[in-house]
Amino acid sequence: MIGKRCRATVIVEVEDAILLAINNDDLVLLPGGGIKRDELPIVAAARELHEETGLVAKALTYLFSHESPSNVHQVFLQLRKAIRSQPMTPGVWSS
Repeated sequence: MIGKRCRATVIVEVEDAILLAINNDDLVLLPGGGIKRDELPIVAAARELHEETGLVAKALTYLFSHESPSNVHQVFLQLRKAIRSQPMTPGVWSS
């Protein structure tokens, strides 16, 4: 492996619950994904949240960084309700 993949992840708190997504492999995950070259982690977090859920982040807060053998995760928190920007089909990833 040449280097670790940088990823942005968002914890979205909605009515005393946390938003989770199920991917194509039936894994339950927090919304998030890869950080593009020259992209700020907070921008990547907002982009991934929108791509995967159709929600727009209003106020992301940086929480912490977590390192695994293959990834470095930058984790953000969305305390306020996010705004639904477009209708989403349940079970279908948006791109």
